[in-house]
Amino acid sequence: MGAGANLYPALLMLPWTERVVFTEYAPDNIEWLNENLADVPGDWAWKPFWDTMAGLPGYDDVEQPRRRLAARHDILRLSIFDLPRRTWDLGSMFFVADGISSDETEFESAVRSFLDALTPRAPFMMAFMEGSTGYDVNGVSFPAVKISSGSVDALLAGLPVTGTRVLRTDKSARPLRPGYDAMLLVTGFVADEPP
Repeated sequence: MGAGANLYPALLMLPWTERVVFTEYAPDNIEWLNENLADVPGDWAWKPFWDTMAGLPGYDDVEQPRRRLAARHDILRLSIFDLPRRTWDLGSMFFVADGISSDETEFESAVRSFLDALTPRAPFMMAFMEGSTGYDVNGVSFPAVKISSGSVDALLAGLPVTGTRVLRTDKSARPLRPGYDAMLLVTGFVADEPP
């Protein structure tokens, strides 16, 4: 959900999917996805990422990941707030809900919409920027919700999820940008009976 201009969530899911559906709202990101999901001759910018996982169980069974992803994907222009309910059996949302608004209620609504789009017992992963103060791209400021591990735990406690884990990665090893404290990766499963 909210694929943006990257393929790593899709590549992480590739061994366990028949099709990968990219949902994205921004036209520029959709154009980027169309260009980067094509199976064209030449170097593949995502090969180093794939190579780091290629020997792991599941990934070692995927021959020609670029070709497989090119042949088995769809791109849908959708807002996170307009996702169809109980549609997908596996989902990822990286830096979307916390990076579209500075309003905490809107953040929580986006997380709920993402989880509502998944079928019961579907595994999911979500990533957030802890303590984000927003970010600039080419002089344009973008908002963020300033969340913490504690606020994410509190949100998860009220959602139809099970088996959740929150992993905190300190940015000191390799910061992506200024203005945040850490990255949070949340994994888990949608409960059997979502509301």
